[in-house]
Amino acid sequence: MIEERETQKAPPQPRRPRLRIIFAVLAILLVAASATMIPRFVRASNPKKPSRNLTTPFTKPSTSPSANSSPHPSSPPVVDTTGWIARGAVQDGFFLRMPASWKGGWFEGTWDFEPKGLPSLAEDGNTFAVDLTVVSGEYDRIAPKSAKPFISDAASAALVWMAKPRLETFAIAWDGCPGFVGDCGGGAASRTLLVHISASTQALWHKHITIGRAIVGTIETYNGDNPIHGRAPQYEGGADFPDDPVDTALVRFLDARAEGIGADEQYCCDATALYSKDGLYYRNGAPLISWEFWRVAGIIGADYGRFRVVVHYKGGASRTEMISIGFQKGEAWPQYVPSVLAACSSCS
Repeated sequence: MIEERETQKAPPQPRRPRLRIIFAVLAILLVAASATMIPRFVRASNPKKPSRNLTTPFTKPSTSPSANSSPHPSSPPVVDTTGWIARGAVQDGFFLRMPASWKGGWFEGTWDFEPKGLPSLAEDGNTFAVDLTVVSGEYDRIAPKSAKPFISDAASAALVWMAKPRLETFAIAWDGCPGFVGDCGGGAASRTLLVHISASTQALWHKHITIGRAIVGTIETYNGDNPIHGRAPQYEGGADFPDDPVDTALVRFLDARAEGIGADEQYCCDATALYSKDGLYYRNGAPLISWEFWRVAGIIGADYGRFRVVVHYKGGASRTEMISIGFQKGEAWPQYVPSVLAACSSCS
């Protein structure tokens, strides 16, 4: 009996399909992976563009800098901009807002802004700065392949990348015609607003990077239909500020005077006598800081306008000017923009 059992073949056992085993193993791995990966996907999906002038308190940056720079964002951080001041780059067609504790201006083709107490980029010493320049070329050709999309109120397309540690660069597609003309012509070159956020040390980077990125988030286009340093009481209460060539030319001229740069090329003819003698930007050493104007001749949309303008200087002094805006001989919109044709301070 024992020998018979040893020689007797066992009945064949049904084999489990290999495919079923593979599927079972894959199912176990998928469940384990989803427990860790799904929360990450949920946090990273659907970034929302923050609205402007948010009052949500920002998170204070860490005071203990790490060895690595902060990763570049896909949109501006949420920062309380209450009390921030506006600065306008009239000749380059943009404005931005920054804390009142910051300073800066234009130097050799570049605008740079930094916290008060720190040197500018043109000066010696460690600093943190946001600098801006309009350059020729397509934004996506200037940026490297590693650049990431960035949400900007100023343009429909922008990219951001870290050129090196503590140097974050933004390339913003800069539409519109140079010189504020309405017709660029067939051969108009593409332009890019190139913005850098830089820091000399890791400590300065961690201290100011959140505010620096928030400043980049406030950048907007400018053509004179959004006054920065003044107001026109006649137009207050209306749906929009007039965007006709004459009104916007006057606003650009006055805002440039308040910025201290860019007004020289906007006047000609009979206005030269006043501004070459009394100056554009200062009076008795005090800078022009704000203005108001009222239209006294010409209608909105006409090729000519005459305005009563009151300019205010630091320290409280003011002056009333009568300014005429129009096109020079042989010029017309949209190939040209109006100029300040005449100005006087002791006339009516």
